[in-house]
Amino acid sequence: MLAVFWPGRFLSPLEGIPLDTRAGAVLLGLAFPVLLWLRPRFLRTTWARGLVSCLLLWKLVTAFALTQEGWCVRFFTQAPLVHAGGRLQRSWDLRTDWRQRVPRCSAIMARDYPTMTDFPAWFVNLLDEGGRPPQGTFTMEVNGYLTTAERGSLALEIGQGVSLKGFLGAVPIRVSSGDTREISVEPGVHRIQIEATLSGSSWRFVPLWNGKQPWRSVLTTVDVPSRLDRAVWKLGALLTPVLITLLILSWSASVFIGYRPNPSVIVWMTVASLGMAGIALGNRDHRFAVVFLFGCVVVPVSRHLRNLKGAFFLLGLPWLSLFVLEHLPQVGKFTLYTLGDDWLVFQRSAHRIFMEGYWLEGGGRTFWFQPLYRWINGALHVLFGDSSVGEAFWDTLCLLVAALFCFHVVKVFAGFRWGLLAGAATLATFALPPLLVQIGRGLSEISATGWAYLGAMCLLRGRLGQWRWSLAAAAFATLAFYTRLNHLPFVLALAALSLPVRFPAGGWLPVRALVRRVSAGVVIVFLGGLALGVTLFALRTWYYTGVFSVLHGTTWSHNSTGLRVSTVLSATVWARALESFLMVATVADPPTLRVRRIPVTAGVIIAGLALLRVPFVSRVPLGPSVLCIGAVVWSLLVRGMAYPGRFSIHLVPVAIAISVCALALTARHLAPKLILLGKKCLSSVLNQKFASEIPPPSMGGGVGEGE
Repeated sequence: MLAVFWPGRFLSPLEGIPLDTRAGAVLLGLAFPVLLWLRPRFLRTTWARGLVSCLLLWKLVTAFALTQEGWCVRFFTQAPLVHAGGRLQRSWDLRTDWRQRVPRCSAIMARDYPTMTDFPAWFVNLLDEGGRPPQGTFTMEVNGYLTTAERGSLALEIGQGVSLKGFLGAVPIRVSSGDTREISVEPGVHRIQIEATLSGSSWRFVPLWNGKQPWRSVLTTVDVPSRLDRAVWKLGALLTPVLITLLILSWSASVFIGYRPNPSVIVWMTVASLGMAGIALGNRDHRFAVVFLFGCVVVPVSRHLRNLKGAFFLLGLPWLSLFVLEHLPQVGKFTLYTLGDDWLVFQRSAHRIFMEGYWLEGGGRTFWFQPLYRWINGALHVLFGDSSVGEAFWDTLCLLVAALFCFHVVKVFAGFRWGLLAGAATLATFALPPLLVQIGRGLSEISATGWAYLGAMCLLRGRLGQWRWSLAAAAFATLAFYTRLNHLPFVLALAALSLPVRFPAGGWLPVRALVRRVSAGVVIVFLGGLALGVTLFALRTWYYTGVFSVLHGTTWSHNSTGLRVSTVLSATVWARALESFLMVATVADPPTLRVRRIPVTAGVIIAGLALLRVPFVSRVPLGPSVLCIGAVVWSLLVRGMAYPGRFSIHLVPVAIAISVCALALTARHLAPKLILLGKKCLSSVLNQKFASEIPPPSMGGGVGEGE
């Protein structure tokens, strides 16, 4: 990971973070973690270790021997934006000395800035309405060196509301709003110094060398280039992309050879991924995506692929194709978040943590808004730069993890095909409104869902007797709680997964029989780790406020339904609590039952009836049923508001798993009766047919009665 992501000195698209090119964002930001999960053993091969060693050695040598390519860009606002800060603003670019109090550069200019959102100007999200574009005015300085071995011309294109002045060597530069200036350049090393004033919202700054982008056709550096820089810049820029490409291709080949997908699976992966790509690049009508999700249920699959990895090939690759291509235009572009919304709070808190150094405080002494997502948000900006595309990729992967959990539970309980049906139904629910608009929006619910279901998968592994998986489950559950504090009942309910998946919900009585089936070590390690995580959170609150609590300073009092022991007989309180419960169970606010969300609502009802030991439905699995109820019980105490559907995201996978398990039970129960009924009908039809073909007995002609 260090070799792959460490920022390189060159300007090739795979040089590491920030992943602000489409190739870098897809191959390093998405393909790399997926391959790491699919085939970690590949990294133990001599070939892989050789590639990684060469890559690490190359980046280590170039970090000390070569000058950073690109130009140094500095942004200034009219006034400081943060406490104890100056007018110079930072960008999410680790190639700069961004941790210094006064960094030398805001960002490294390694590409053109054709529109306002292409500029590394995420810092405008720290401004209020009056200081934002188009009202505000900003200053941008560009400093660096241009080195050429032959004569050429440098053209500078700027947009409306942009004016610049400066020097290229000794040649003065002055360009008015919306104009282009072309400068003849002699061979040699030339220093470029530009000061641009940015106003309005039509920002544009595009340098051209002989009509082409200068970043690949001429040497650009932040300092005076050495002889070594001039000697290796063309060939050196190819080495890292070649090594990364060889690593990714050989890793992908290892996955293909290791899993040996049969031809029907290969055809389906190709067709479904291309179909999803067509939807993403075309009209983006996600109703057609449902076809490519549910179609995998009828695909012939080899026995060795009827598992979690096989489900990823059939469901995961098309899912990733859809959302990666939909959000790909965001790469390299910052998002100007609207004022007064939750996502802007997370963005500003991430800046306070990573840029200003408030690592423990996290943007607030108490958390009125949910805690951990601001750290996640900042880490994604470190990887992907000013762009928020990392949040979309992260959400896409988190929802895929949740769907794979749903697949696995149903597959163990009812079989592979039923598992595919459950996984497809989960992803289809996420791919359609109202949950669709939550993907990449910059809120915390999807992240909490991803952490929780990672913990659930680890618990299922922990039942095999390896305690480290239970410890990992506790860590992921703690992260889910930190991300959404109201998920505490949900993550506590994860402990029910220490039971065998096939253990029926109606089997919780007698308790002695239930206890014999529980993996005690798994439960102890899991609950102990989770208790430690909750205690650490309460200690942090005590450190800043003197109150040892996990709820102090949160929205508990603001969003509480009022249900507590003293109000348990209040009809008004129960009306609020039930309305909140129905909002979560129906995935709608206000509560409304829709056909495509019936599996979620039905799952909640079935889980409740199963735990009450209602005949037949009590045969659905106990662990997921407890988890389903744990996912909705908090809604009786707290009423979420705004962004319909967001508070049901964590419920969807486990509720659909319960519904599909019940459907499989019904089909299994009715199948013998339907077969018997079919046999009777067929027998009756055949008897009537044969009876009609036998001629009636003759009434004369001298034939004996016996004949």
